[in-house]
Amino acid sequence: MLGRDVYDLAAVTRQAEDRLPLLREVLCFKAYFDRVEEGRDTLPVPFVGGTEFARRDASRVVGADDLGLLAQDHVDIPSLLRSIEATYGRIGKPTGDAETRLAACRFDDVHWARTRYAERAAELRAAASA
Repeated sequence: MLGRDVYDLAAVTRQAEDRLPLLREVLCFKAYFDRVEEGRDTLPVPFVGGTEFARRDASRVVGADDLGLLAQDHVDIPSLLRSIEATYGRIGKPTGDAETRLAACRFDDVHWARTRYAERAAELRAAASA
């Protein structure tokens, strides 16, 4: 896990308690694009949901030292990881057709994933402005 991801994921935990299904959907998109488009893992590596955030080792966080430079303070990575595990661990496995398809992280689904992402973003923007 990248240091910047740890910081971002921990920041979202404070606002995610009542939105765990939406958070799971967002993480399915993130896992798909990280793994398929950015090549962070050798494919196929399916996203299994909340269990991926459990028992993370702080020593394996890439770029953790950079967070301290940005924040100009000591960043307690083990504490951030515990916060992430406590919240994200409860999101469960991907559900429904779209989440399941994204979670499979298949390269052949790139066009579909990009299209679905744009559609879903438009749906959420419309709902927020209504």
